[in-house]
Amino acid sequence: MGENAEPARFLASRFDYIIVGGGTAGSVLAARLSEDATVKVGVLEAGKSRVGDAHVDSPWGISQMLSNPEYDWALETTPQAGTNGRVHHLSGGKMLGGSSGINFMSYCRPSAADIDHWGRGGIQGWTWGELAPYYSKAQCLEHDVSRRDDLGSIKTCLPKWDLPIEPAMIDALNTAAGTVMPSDPWYGNHLGFYKSLSTLDYGTTSEATKQRCPTRSYAASGYLAPVMHRKNLQVLDEATVCRVSLVTEPTKAPRARWVHFWYRGSCHRILATREIILCAGSLHSPHLLELSGIGDPDVLHTAGIPCQVALPDVGNNLREHPMASVTYHLQTPEDILPRGPTSHDRKQNTTACPFSLTGFLPYTALAPADKIEHTIANARSGITDTDTATTRTTTHLLARLQDPESAAVQLIGYPRGLNLGSQSPDRGSYSLLVIGSHPISHGSCHVQSGDPFAMPRIDPGILQESPDVDVLAAGVAFADQVFHSKHLVGRIAERAHPGPSIDFTDPNQAKEFVRQSAVAFNHSIGTCAMGYVVDDRLQVKGVAGLRVVDASVIPLHIDGNPVSTVYALAERASDLIREESRRRLSTL
Repeated sequence: MGENAEPARFLASRFDYIIVGGGTAGSVLAARLSEDATVKVGVLEAGKSRVGDAHVDSPWGISQMLSNPEYDWALETTPQAGTNGRVHHLSGGKMLGGSSGINFMSYCRPSAADIDHWGRGGIQGWTWGELAPYYSKAQCLEHDVSRRDDLGSIKTCLPKWDLPIEPAMIDALNTAAGTVMPSDPWYGNHLGFYKSLSTLDYGTTSEATKQRCPTRSYAASGYLAPVMHRKNLQVLDEATVCRVSLVTEPTKAPRARWVHFWYRGSCHRILATREIILCAGSLHSPHLLELSGIGDPDVLHTAGIPCQVALPDVGNNLREHPMASVTYHLQTPEDILPRGPTSHDRKQNTTACPFSLTGFLPYTALAPADKIEHTIANARSGITDTDTATTRTTTHLLARLQDPESAAVQLIGYPRGLNLGSQSPDRGSYSLLVIGSHPISHGSCHVQSGDPFAMPRIDPGILQESPDVDVLAAGVAFADQVFHSKHLVGRIAERAHPGPSIDFTDPNQAKEFVRQSAVAFNHSIGTCAMGYVVDDRLQVKGVAGLRVVDASVIPLHIDGNPVSTVYALAERASDLIREESRRRLSTL
């Protein structure tokens, strides 16, 4: 990777575009906007460049990064009433490349319906048909690692060898659900179970072994590293942005002009002649807007921040995927050792692809019609004001629970124990992770003071709404049932987590289990949502020259992990920005 910017040169520069946050989306924008040699692009990143770092590059380095403040923002929620008052850890990549450099490397795409539903609020330009080409533009899909087809910047691949238990587990899941393996789950329809893709590049040769070894493919290595030589691109890491300042003119909307940031103990500011683009993520982008005086006047007043632009929805609509899991011991550890020609190959595959399979199910596959009707009726009984955006969203999400074509949960196969005490070193263990796809529960992320180094107050409201509890409880009961499938006879031993005292056939016990054990799955979205905080061109409402491009603009949650959608969203945003630039120049 090329050198980061010389601090003195960066501070003396004038940029057309300043990107705040060199994470997943910010890396894409930096690479795409700097393709035009006449445009000057500056990137400010609070974390460090970790390109070439062994913990990031090696698939098995995740355990060294999570909760490590050198790599992880390690934020925490407020105590969550829906999970019996527990505080939840929220990981985020503190580095160039952001959370794409610290995640579990699982890659999936949402359903076509997920994206099409964004348009319910009048949002234009974000249908599946319009966004789908950008998924392909970002991704290099290597179904067969022997066939290199280098199209996108992010490499994805299937495991090189199957786990022995995996075909039987996929059969057990599809049989129990009444589904079949989808033929091409990355193109809009993914109900059923299939082998999972990972963001890995098998084209790297280890200096130590001289053999091909998998490395993480992420935003900094895929997008930024190849273009750091460009003279019109400068990246300054370890620079913490404090706020954006606005310039006001009579009869015109305030314009974002200056970015203020701390660097090596001093405060600096730098000018953007065209746009400032916030790419700090779902928990930091709303925080920066509020630090800049853009947000709910009451929230800003409480924090002692003068209100510059009243935008009450900033920081609201925070939605997070809840996850619970079931783990069983295996009869033999060989069932989770991949079939490979050498022990070196087997070890690499085991550590490189932590999630062996995945799939999606509707609520109709998990619960009978009367139970679904009870879930919906119970939720509707608590609605008092039917004429609000939140109520309309809730009504829409409840209707999806009755749709046999709409996923309610994702299940992920994980060939080890997920909880302390659930791993059996002599026999091995296998877990099924259950994730609620479209949570009705939602909360907020708000500034607490004008101190840019003080973390925001994060309250995602995990499992505060009863339908989310019902769906997740039905999901873990289904997962437990799968382990008793005829397809797995002779392979599964006793349950490791939860212990045998939990009876998943009792709905009340299942619901109490998820309240006690569910965690946030680090898929936060919605705090600068399209239609509320930004328009459908991702421009902050009421402010000129200020855009948000990251997961915070996603208005409704999507199936699966959002990283593929963030890549696609940033690719499309790059085209929107360049299109507007060309249009502006043509009128001069």
